[in-house]
Amino acid sequence: MKCKQGHALPPDQKPHDRRRDPIFDYRCRICGNVFNLFTDTVWQGSQYDCRKIVLIVRGVAQGTPTLHLADELEVDYGALLERRHRLQNWHWHTNRTPL
Repeated sequence: MKCKQGHALPPDQKPHDRRRDPIFDYRCRICGNVFNLFTDTVWQGSQYDCRKIVLIVRGVAQGTPTLHLADELEVDYGALLERRHRLQNWHWHTNRTPL
């Protein structure tokens, strides 16, 4: 794992913040940036837990309507729609095929 500046995480580095177990935040020893597993991904800034992320990806891949998915997972429709668009755009730009 690396920070946004590209500095590698040392093997002995301890988490900076453990509030979102199992997704820990780390502070770069060189530049001070805080980063985690989702830094520079479509999930950066997301407050969804890992279980919901997996269910969202599954729902999007299966073509489940956003409103149905938002109701089922009890998440905000607008936030989920924005995340869905990010996921679809990322997929399109990396694979050139519809999701």
